[in-house]
Amino acid sequence: MAFWGTIYGAYELYTRTTYECLRPIIAAFRAAPIKKFRLGVLLYTGIGGLALLWTTSDPIKLVVPAAIIGGVFTCGLWCFLIIWTDRHFLPRPLRMSMLMRLGLVIAGSGLTGLGLKGIWDCTKQLLG
Repeated sequence: MAFWGTIYGAYELYTRTTYECLRPIIAAFRAAPIKKFRLGVLLYTGIGGLALLWTTSDPIKLVVPAAIIGGVFTCGLWCFLIIWTDRHFLPRPLRMSMLMRLGLVIAGSGLTGLGLKGIWDCTKQLLG
């Protein structure tokens, strides 16, 4: 049930997270309704995913590097984007404290560093 539930919910999750992430940084998306945005995300994830799946002989070899690279950008670098968004869009009374920003810098550095190490290790394994 967890597997099918993930597949069922993933497309809505992809739509919402992509929409909410791009709205603050791209002005054209601020006025776009989510229903219009959903079609593009579903086409990208559905068609792109099937194309990748059908063009590889071993899907595991495709998923591992993608998961590592995705982890670097969605976990590590995300921490730094949170700090930028906080500073750029929130009024001063609502901004994070210095301790919170420090925690995000530490977490972002650690997650990005470990992700980059994972990319390095995976590349060495694939090439060697």
